[in-house]
Amino acid sequence: MDSDRLSPAQQRALRASLLSFEKALRSALEHLSQPVQPGILYRRSLRLEETERRALQEQIQQTLHDLETFVGRLGLEAVDEPLERIIAAEMSLCWESLQESTSSRLRAYGELPPALARRLDPALEEFARSALEIARRVSSNGRIVREITDEEG
Repeated sequence: MDSDRLSPAQQRALRASLLSFEKALRSALEHLSQPVQPGILYRRSLRLEETERRALQEQIQQTLHDLETFVGRLGLEAVDEPLERIIAAEMSLCWESLQESTSSRLRAYGELPPALARRLDPALEEFARSALEIARRVSSNGRIVREITDEEG
């Protein structure tokens, strides 16, 4: 083994850490660069002064440049991350969470009025169906989604 080369296992471990760091940097840059979008169940805020926001953006850009140089010197290669798989995975997790939020599950936290349960369950079922349909539509040949639903059935 060459003394200045990482083994494949070392490359995988280092790539995972550096990838996480890169994604966090890019996410922070996106948050700092775009106007805050209101959500339905959340409100995000950014209270930084404009000069501080710009300084952070510059620092992040420089860090990304340094990271690219470092990764290049190590010979680490980029891996393909199909966005379809990311969307399908996220929607599949949402489907599962929505399935776990039905009135029968919520009763574990206390009494639930029957009229409220009758309103909750159909809405949650529709949201879960929608999440699953989105996952199916972006998933190449639906394989990811079939694996999840087969486990449930």
